[in-house]
Amino acid sequence: NPLMIKILEDFVDFFNDIKIDYWLGGGLLQCIINKRFGEIRKNWAEHDIDFHILAEDRQIIDRNIANLRSKGYQYEAFNNRILLNSKDGHRIELAILWPSHDPRILFFCAFGKKSVPHMKRKEIRKRSYHFDVPTEYFANDYLELEGLKIRIPNPEYIKFVYR
Repeated sequence: NPLMIKILEDFVDFFNDIKIDYWLGGGLLQCIINKRFGEIRKNWAEHDIDFHILAEDRQIIDRNIANLRSKGYQYEAFNNRILLNSKDGHRIELAILWPSHDPRILFFCAFGKKSVPHMKRKEIRKRSYHFDVPTEYFANDYLELEGLKIRIPNPEYIKFVYR
């Protein structure tokens, strides 16, 4: 889907331009990793594009959000995530990875994740969950999608989340 690739490119360029770490996540990553390309169209139509970002980079994103607004993205910030909507109505979610009391663990909060029951999680609000993930899962792995090099969590994360 050319529009999906354009949105991915906008965000990869944005993250690289402001020099912050990011990782593609969510259903789109799962479909790509599992080579279920037929489902990408379905997931794209029904879901958002998810990225993980580090909490320490939140202020850098906030200071540079005009770069994405100039491309037509609407911005909405929450404590645990940032939501952006494209002018075409597609949603991009930046899930914030927070440090925990254990330096080997990062955590993020997400909604409605009953599809990954094996992950360590605790319900923090109705349908909102806190997920603990080993820090080492967020390294420097990449995938290439139609010529676009996109940073992803390492294969252990993918097994952990999508097994």
